[in-house]
Amino acid sequence: MYASPKATKELLGFEAEDLLGHNVSDFVHPSDLVFLLRELRSASPNQPINIVCRFRKHNGHYLYLELRGHVYEGTAGKRTRCIVMSGRQKKVGRLFAGDVLLPGDSTLPESWAKISPEGLFLYNCPQTQSLLGLTPDQVFGHCLFEYVNVGDHDRLRKGLTLINQSSTRFYDVPNLRLTLPSGPIHVHLRLFNDSGSQAQHYFVQLKRLSDPKTGVVHPVDFHTLGSFSHMYQDGNLFDFLWDEDAASLYFEVNQLRVQNKKLREELETLAAQQSGGGVTKDSKGGPDKERQERSGSSSSSGTTDSVLEETASTASRNQRVPSYRASS
Repeated sequence: MYASPKATKELLGFEAEDLLGHNVSDFVHPSDLVFLLRELRSASPNQPINIVCRFRKHNGHYLYLELRGHVYEGTAGKRTRCIVMSGRQKKVGRLFAGDVLLPGDSTLPESWAKISPEGLFLYNCPQTQSLLGLTPDQVFGHCLFEYVNVGDHDRLRKGLTLINQSSTRFYDVPNLRLTLPSGPIHVHLRLFNDSGSQAQHYFVQLKRLSDPKTGVVHPVDFHTLGSFSHMYQDGNLFDFLWDEDAASLYFEVNQLRVQNKKLREELETLAAQQSGGGVTKDSKGGPDKERQERSGSSSSSGTTDSVLEETASTASRNQRVPSYRASS
């Protein structure tokens, strides 16, 4: 019915007239179409619409669009119904297995987050509570600098500046002191730049270094998931989010949740057996290839599950901080 001429040309490469009179099914990726139509048909005037889908550009390639809008119904005379929506490109991040630090000692928790270039928390994974003693909801919308010791502000600020102005994929801020309600701790912070220079957000891996019982600060283990790079296209943990992939984003996210749930249950079972003195079949003969690969995947489950869960629900999250536009 209508398309903004300037935005349509700049974002999709189409002239506005190219879209008018066509069905949305002519442009939305086939794997995302069913979900999109279901959301549009079930929408009501009292509820906002938040959808992420792949939209075909004029050159034939797809890009992820984050769509937001409302249903409008006319009240005078013949009842009419239309949906007014705005969209912006949703860039899919890259996170390489060779850059992600392996989990360390189970007594030294770690967590993942997504922050703005200024340090504002845009998303926190559930492991935040075990590391910081705060729930993800308590941290969301706050600034990382609020928890960093004043004496380390300059080092963190330098890291954010350098990774924003360079093409490096990650930057380390070692032995960072955090001041938390439960007490001070030492962490190793690794910033990941998935978009090159002038990125709009960063992924953050936080690894605790100080032992909660003894207070001893342990050196960081710099071993990575590099040995599992062959499991992913170009070593990118988000390889299944390619624009041309046959599966839906929501399907992939749901499958990832199910897989990670099974992995967590399996790890809990193995930990219980070890603490009880039990010996598993794999501990005698060594892990088979499948288990080894799945264990490698579980190492990054805190990364992919959390970040992708955020990706699939960014629009609804943004409503919680009306004064800040969380660009992704």
